[in-house]
Order: sequence, then C-alpha cells, then structure tokens
Amino acid sequence: MVGENSSRDYVERLLKQWLLRLLGNTGLVALEYQLRKVLGESPYQVFYENPNRLYNAFRAVFGEGAEALLRVLFSTMIREGAINASSPDEVIVLMRRNDENARRALLKMFRPDRV
Repeated sequence: MVGENSSRDYVERLLKQWLLRLLGNTGLVALEYQLRKVLGESPYQVFYENPNRLYNAFRAVFGEGAEALLRVLFSTMIREGAINASSPDEVIVLMRRNDENARRALLKMFRPDRV
C-alpha cells in the first residue's frame, strides 16, 4: 500500500533525523550498530512495526539508562513540534505496551494525517 509505505518512510526518517541531532553522527552509528546486533534488522523498521521490540532493545543496550535516553529524545521532539504528545512518558508508555492499539496511537503522534 502506497500510503503505508510513505507513512513508514516518514516515521523512520523522522526518528533517525532526531537521533542524529541528539547523538551526532558517530553516536548514531554506534547506537544503530548496537541496536542492529540485538534486533537483527533496522531499528527504524522495528520501531514502525513493533515499538515494544525497539524499547526492549534499548533496554538490552542501555539497561536502566534506556528510558533516560528515550525521554531526552522524545522531550526534544515534542518541544520542537516533531511529534504530538503531551509528554515523553506518554510515548514511552505506548512503546512498553505490546499491542496494535498502542502501536497505532504511537504512530499517530508522528503524523496524524498520514499514519
């Protein structure tokens, strides 16, 4: 489906763009390497298909620090208007849930008119 692919591409690009802004190129390369080792595939695709898997991969890589990194990422995205959420914790709670309703609610934060 064309609409789904453009939504997927948008979400994946946006997430990568904000991680790059937050971590810099070297930090992003290191993060992607570690997440790919855990996931066996692109962390951006995993975020779109199953955000809970990406959350668990962040936990595997960063332990207790995973939520701090995600909180910084999502608070920056919210402040800059890149996603529509009331708080980073709202996003993280949806990532923790492992169900389709949570996935859809999370993706709608990225671009409600397209996802």
